Amino acid sequence: MMEAHALSREDDLLERTPLLSHDLPPSYSQHNGSHPRQYGAKVRDNSPTREPWNNNSVPVCITFCIFMVEVCERIAYYSIVSNLVLYCTRDLHYTSTEAVIISLVFSGSGCLLPPLGGFLADTCAGRYLTIVGSGLLMASGKVEVDKK
Repeated sequence: MMEAHALSREDDLLERTPLLSHDLPPSYSQHNGSHPRQYGAKVRDNSPTREPWNNNSVPVCITFCIFMVEVCERIAYYSIVSNLVLYCTRDLHYTSTEAVIISLVFSGSGCLLPPLGGFLADTCAGRYLTIVGSGLLMASGKVEVDKK
């Protein structure tokens, strides 16, 4: 089991940096004007430089994996939305109007909650804590559904 350790000040600053920010933390100003995430740029004075990808298939593989995760996510979302009205009317005995309202609230939540999560990640919790928190929320929902 890995031991939990406290983040250093620089790691904490990086963790709380917005994902799409053009501003870099002050600790990056010492790197001769090069962005530390570029290939060949030194991250610290005593650290080796990063080499570019040696195998061209690695970035393609990563891109394909991200694409497939998004495709599976969309398939799951639209499968739930398409069956939600039928499930609410047949199994939960809601009226058609109530079932459509539930389906629309679910769809609206799917559109409105991601910007809220991004805002929380950028301002309050940090991206990693937000990912862990949302993962725990999804897992608790799965456990609750499995109880029934």
